[in-house]
Amino acid sequence: MHKKYVFGYGSLVSKKSIEHTIGRDPGELISAELKGWVRNWSVVLDNSTTIRRFELLPDHEIPHYVAALNVRRPRDNELATNPNGVLFEVSDEDIARMDEREDHYVRQDVTSDILGEVEVGSCIYTYVGKDEFCVKENDNRYIILPGSYLKLVESNFDEENLKKFRETTLPAEYPIPETVHSSGI
Repeated sequence: MHKKYVFGYGSLVSKKSIEHTIGRDPGELISAELKGWVRNWSVVLDNSTTIRRFELLPDHEIPHYVAALNVRRPRDNELATNPNGVLFEVSDEDIARMDEREDHYVRQDVTSDILGEVEVGSCIYTYVGKDEFCVKENDNRYIILPGSYLKLVESNFDEENLKKFRETTLPAEYPIPETVHSSGI
């Protein structure tokens, strides 16, 4: 039986965040790259209905719309950024938990696009934002990028991979206020 992996490129580079979802230590996180793709801040969540809420400090205001990371194929005349991230092995039960957690995303097979050290014949998935949750051109909603989310993601990369994360992620076009993540992750 061939192994299955998930490519994490945002909060799923955090071992603690993965463990919180699958209910166990995910084991080794393998550095990898998603060739031919672009990473950006294009998933927009209604923060008033999501189970993992963000609050602004110091007044504990709850922002209505928050941005999250996404990966997508390049648009016309756009170069791929080839985002870096990690691979972690998953079981069918883990995949079901990940699908539930990533309900604003669709799981996609990216096996042929991964540069990383995995067993030949393995299957690799990542999560791509569903169209209905991706920001549209001329979107006039007030959207923030939660500072606590950005810190969570960046704190889980070592110095070399953090530099690569910043180089392979399109800049956020939203304010980045200090926030608290209600799940504690």
